[in-house]
Amino acid sequence: MDLMIHLKETGRTNDYMDKMITFEEFNKLIGLPEIREIERKYATGRNIVVEAGK
Repeated sequence: MDLMIHLKETGRTNDYMDKMITFEEFNKLIGLPEIREIERKYATGRNIVVEAGK
């Protein structure tokens, strides 16, 4: 909660970087790599191509 208060007051998160996860870690946490694999598996060719690792 301190982070949210700090963000509201300063508009910055720089002082909390050591307590935050990276964007890549967040994507892994929510299962994005698995979702991308399912998208590739069931792609019909009519959809946007999803590149590996993105």
